[in-house]
Amino acid sequence: MKRITGKVQIYFFLLSLLTGNTGCFLKYYQTNSVAELTTQKAEALNSPSNTVVLHYLDNIAELNNVKVINDTISGSIQAAGNLPMMYAHPYPNKPNIYKKKHAKQVLSQVHLYIDEPAPAMNRIVYISRNQIKRADWYDMDIKATKKNRTVSIIGFSFIGGILALFGLFILLFALG
Repeated sequence: MKRITGKVQIYFFLLSLLTGNTGCFLKYYQTNSVAELTTQKAEALNSPSNTVVLHYLDNIAELNNVKVINDTISGSIQAAGNLPMMYAHPYPNKPNIYKKKHAKQVLSQVHLYIDEPAPAMNRIVYISRNQIKRADWYDMDIKATKKNRTVSIIGFSFIGGILALFGLFILLFALG
């Protein structure tokens, strides 16, 4: 019986290691990258619910109190200290994982990429729409999130079935 118990422990450890390292019930966001910031998209930056992140050649900053007038975006530039930096460099046009606790921050982010050195922090800056080389509008990737949820449910069902059969096998083997 001791030999069976040792094998059971090894199999259980390997199975839990396999299932514990999989990505179950993950949430995904997409970047919705555009090469040109249209007037309509620029005006959407006026929304207080958006967090505007500026990517310069040498720094990442946050733009607060954003105002868009004609083709100029203005606001107070600050170091991006309050933002979860793990979301600053996503895969463009592919599903990206976010943690549930960061959902509000991630799904409200707009990233603007500017091919210039960053200006001094803690001051008002003016950015022409033509200076922006790319804009990312983060939102939930419903398709990838649903696909992951489906695979997770199937995986848990499959693993539960295997564990039940394995337990039954051990029980029958131990009794027989």
